[in-house]
Amino acid sequence: MEFNPYEPPVVAAPTLEEEQRRDRGTRPVGIWILSGLHLFVGLLFVAATAFFVFEFASGGENRSHLPFWFVIALSAFMATLGTTSSIGMWRGTKWGWWLATYYYVWTVLDVLSEKAFALWNSEQPIMTLLPEVLLRKAVPLGVCVLIILYLLKRSVCEFFRLELRRAYIALAVLALIATVVLAATAAITYWQIGA
Repeated sequence: MEFNPYEPPVVAAPTLEEEQRRDRGTRPVGIWILSGLHLFVGLLFVAATAFFVFEFASGGENRSHLPFWFVIALSAFMATLGTTSSIGMWRGTKWGWWLATYYYVWTVLDVLSEKAFALWNSEQPIMTLLPEVLLRKAVPLGVCVLIILYLLKRSVCEFFRLELRRAYIALAVLALIATVVLAATAAITYWQIGA
């Protein structure tokens, strides 16, 4: 066999993926659970999107006050968010952390804005209605806040290769993005219902 000087030497060095996997450590148990939960919810929204598309195509009755295109778009957005965040969390990517954290920040802000709007439009005094409204959504709100705090844990941030200081900055950015998305959704809803 002849020696070829143009052939690169064979080195048994680890690949970039192997180095990243070795440096990252083991996947936290909470990330296993959240990844599976996001995949399940994402697949439910895929089924919901298919159902809404079928209803639209067959000329079915739209029981909501919103147009089919908006319901389909929102359902498809949630399906995409659920499945991609599941994959990203499983792989330990930074974008997986961003998508998962966005989901919970968006949910917290959605619940708070919905309750604030309900209080604003209520006929009863706010102080008498506030405890009832807060108790009704306390459990989902608390769970989402706890999951956000879990995603900000040092060991979880290390798994996703995030600096804790930057994770808090990312949380503020995600809150701003979620606020803009919620405002746009509310504007579209108000425009459709009010029209």
